[in-house]
Amino acid sequence: MSLACLGLLAQRLDVLAQNAPGAGASIAVDEARGLLASGHDTPFVPGDIQTGSSLADYVDPEFPSEHSRLVFQDAQEGGKLYVGAIDPVTGMLVSSDGKDLLIDTGSVEVSAGGETPLPQAASSLSRLAFRRSYVPDSRDSAGRFLGGTETMSLVAHRGKLFAALGFWMDVPYLADKPTGPWTGAQVVVKDSAESPWRVDVSFGTNYLRTEALAQLTLTTDGSGNRLVPPVPLLVAGPSDQDQSGTKWATA
Repeated sequence: MSLACLGLLAQRLDVLAQNAPGAGASIAVDEARGLLASGHDTPFVPGDIQTGSSLADYVDPEFPSEHSRLVFQDAQEGGKLYVGAIDPVTGMLVSSDGKDLLIDTGSVEVSAGGETPLPQAASSLSRLAFRRSYVPDSRDSAGRFLGGTETMSLVAHRGKLFAALGFWMDVPYLADKPTGPWTGAQVVVKDSAESPWRVDVSFGTNYLRTEALAQLTLTTDGSGNRLVPPVPLLVAGPSDQDQSGTKWATA
């Protein structure tokens, strides 16, 4: 501890001793003063141990729970997304730079304060492989525009996978872009694991984000009669804005 820190500590302990007198506070003040009188000044020595490569830029590193892995983007390589193995005993990267598995190339724009997607996995799987599934600013098999800047939620329903999409920060709002039209909030669906994504619904130009997407189970009909079997129903709730782009509401 430096002399400056000891001096500040002694001052604060003096105040403590005056406001709450006691043997403990008095002893602490005496010890701090003794260190000051002896000129004891131990320089701070950082104890950090560097791991990884100085040539890589580890943007927003994440450590998935229950896995000895590191997930990060390398800004030096345009935002490539990597997974690296970590030695559970030493906490060090197993390889020299942690670039053991390349997951994606530039899937997320690297910026100050940005977030890196965190791949999650069941602990029973020893090795995972990832591939890009959804590509925005493209068209489905029927020619409908697939857009979105964010995936709000993923919901399985009747053997299909549905995704709620939002267009947050796709400015200017309510306007078509060179890459495609302004469709408003969307729900897209994947009919099977190998099927391409297709548009299920585009809510309209005044809707910005599909804030909620959930499967409800109806057990009775409108008259209160029991439904056998129960009927699953997929429900979505988009948020909207007026044409001026200044007023917001959530449906």
